[in-house]
Amino acid sequence: MRHTAWLNTTPEKSSKPRRETRSDEMPPLNEGGYLVRLLFEIGPVHPIGMGGAVAISDQDLIAWQTNQRVRLSPWECAAIRELSRDYAGMLGEAQSANCPPPWLPQATFTVEHRQRVADGLLAWAERFNAQKPQ
Repeated sequence: MRHTAWLNTTPEKSSKPRRETRSDEMPPLNEGGYLVRLLFEIGPVHPIGMGGAVAISDQDLIAWQTNQRVRLSPWECAAIRELSRDYAGMLGEAQSANCPPPWLPQATFTVEHRQRVADGLLAWAERFNAQKPQ
């Protein structure tokens, strides 16, 4: 959920959401996908003033269940509310243009990438140590 919110957020000083400018590959979801679908049917967050959003409430869930004539179990309701809290929390964090993605595809961390990071850290450490007074 956090990654979905990150992708759906338009960072400050930008005119497009990250979904339009970044890869929209999503983390694997092995089980419980129907809970994510239900959350987006209900609405992942409840809007508040000044463009903000908060997690959906028990009342939102009750209203949706009543309108749809659906009965969710207590653990399903709790899981959906937790997903909503994660989504709402990341919407706030992701406003910053420097907010890193909460998930990266596994292919991003290749052996070559790891070596470049290690080399960069080693070069930084050498420059840092060279600046230290003897």
